[in-house]
Amino acid sequence: MVAFDLILPGLDSSGPRRVLQKALGGEARMQVVATDRRRECVTLHVEVPSRSLSDVIGVVTSRFEQATLGHATTFTLRR
Repeated sequence: MVAFDLILPGLDSSGPRRVLQKALGGEARMQVVATDRRRECVTLHVEVPSRSLSDVIGVVTSRFEQATLGHATTFTLRR
């Protein structure tokens, strides 16, 4: 599992969430964790199973030129 925060310009997260869902697959989970009206940006927390960190970073950077990728981490879920 790869987890990261993504800061995007604008206050509407619906478009970026659709782009991420399509690019990262249906198992990707996203939630808005902050909305900054003063700076006009939104922060998403994203979790993606079954992808490598470099693959996820490549997808994000190729689709969002003005995004800021926060701390990214990988971990394994045990069941």
